[in-house]
Amino acid sequence: MNAKTAGIGILIVGLGLSAVTASAAQTKPENLFAPYEGTYRLPTGEMIVLSRVGVIEELARPYFLDWQTGRYGYLTAKEADRYIAAAMPAAKPDAPVQTEIVFSRNARGRVDGLIIRESGLAERKAARVVLYEDLAETFANGDVRLAATLRLPKGRGPFPGIVLVHGSGPGERTQLSVMNAYFAWLGMAVLTYDKRGCGASGGDWKKVDLDVLAQDALAGVRWLKARPEIDPKRVGLWGISQGGWITPLSASFGGPDFIINTSGPATSLRRQDNYNMDNTLKLAGFTEDEAAIVTKGLNVLYDYGQGKATAADLDAIMDQTRAHPKLKDLAMPPAKDINIEALYSGQKIGDPAWYFHLNPDNDALTPYRKLTCPALVTYGRLDYTVPVEESAALLARLVAETGKKNLTVEVIPDSGHGYFRMQEADPRLPIPPQSISRAFFSAIETWLRANGIIGKSFRCFRRENFRNRPGEAPSDSSWGIARGAPSMPVDVLLQFGMPGIGLEGAGRRGLAEQEIDQVTRFFTADMHGLDARDAVDDDVPGGHVRGSFSHAVLDAVGGYFAV
Repeated sequence: MNAKTAGIGILIVGLGLSAVTASAAQTKPENLFAPYEGTYRLPTGEMIVLSRVGVIEELARPYFLDWQTGRYGYLTAKEADRYIAAAMPAAKPDAPVQTEIVFSRNARGRVDGLIIRESGLAERKAARVVLYEDLAETFANGDVRLAATLRLPKGRGPFPGIVLVHGSGPGERTQLSVMNAYFAWLGMAVLTYDKRGCGASGGDWKKVDLDVLAQDALAGVRWLKARPEIDPKRVGLWGISQGGWITPLSASFGGPDFIINTSGPATSLRRQDNYNMDNTLKLAGFTEDEAAIVTKGLNVLYDYGQGKATAADLDAIMDQTRAHPKLKDLAMPPAKDINIEALYSGQKIGDPAWYFHLNPDNDALTPYRKLTCPALVTYGRLDYTVPVEESAALLARLVAETGKKNLTVEVIPDSGHGYFRMQEADPRLPIPPQSISRAFFSAIETWLRANGIIGKSFRCFRRENFRNRPGEAPSDSSWGIARGAPSMPVDVLLQFGMPGIGLEGAGRRGLAEQEIDQVTRFFTADMHGLDARDAVDDDVPGGHVRGSFSHAVLDAVGGYFAV
């Protein structure tokens, strides 16, 4: 089908993913954005993420994500060390600049920070920090090897771990870049991999069912659990779209300690695709009768793929579609020319029929009935591609019938298919300027903490360990972590480094801006499981944190701790 006329999208709408044929070349282009990728710490302790996102590597686009404001934007290079972003992802080349980012370099020429200028906001500076390292790895499901990256937090571990699972169609590691950055920010080890048949992975996703894809994800869980840096009792799965069918299916086989399903329907593939097709066509201006013809053709196509409809059945509905003046571009070729390879060779992200080789009438609820681990399912209320209300109701009924207490369903009020804030009037479009839904990420973090997967108890530093005298730098021994110390009080978390809050409390206690910056580094490091000395990269001006705290900082901070 030609998606240009109808703007037809399946299971990836709202995630800003570009069109690509399934047979795209596997050669990886040079990543010119590599020197800038990473995390940058604002004076508030929050982060700005610079990375790239795309279904496959060759289409990956640079973006920034500002955790302080929620702003997300695709970046365009204007000159050396200077990038700009418009307010919306599909903005014209001459659209007004919403964001400007200028990078700074140290004496050795390495990028060590940035200045971000956002329309309507004061200029802000952020220093580059190193919170994790990325390791190139591989793991196997049977005789198929899957190319992967392990994002490992700095620090001692063992760390909780999570494996990220793609949506439908092709997918490489860059597709899941935002969630990779988010889970790493929470102090988790994150395993991302190229879907089988994509990137550097073996196999072919077009020739296997969801069970095999679920086993691929489970292989990642087993591999992660075997790593010495990982806590084998806190390893789970996160999946988006089709991945939201795969994560509960994987868990029903046993292995994950938890799962998070984002925008994964609780309905069959057929029901979801019918819902998506109908909504997409109507939003594009087609009538209900016109949408019904196209949807009927989609169902016959799936039945033909399963041997439940004849070639004559498929050709008849496609002839009817082709005879309609508004629908002719949406007709499939004759049945004799349709097979998996031919169908997918010209398939683009945004077209329907990614399910041609799968059972369209799968039972999505059975895996949930078999769940023994905690599960979180999130939906965006404005997701027009997934039957959200229906899916949430089905899961609620399952909980009522089975008495399951390990299944939580959250409907996020301002998001669509994933994590962006979308418009009420046209849920195909983000709210300008494009930004993430805070409620989406808050729901995941709250659930992870409530289930003891992250942050079961924050490490804290005892007041008695600050043995310095006025004018005397702390000794090495005075910075030891009090591992048996009481947990940090809630008011401390709210005022020192808690994501989304800031350091207003420190300012009220009389700390200067530079001293607040030092406190932020210290607590951000501790909350991420790092040694405070390593909170800032060696090349960042100011160097290590150790030895740089003033007596005023220690006095101001010390009063917050239980001894």
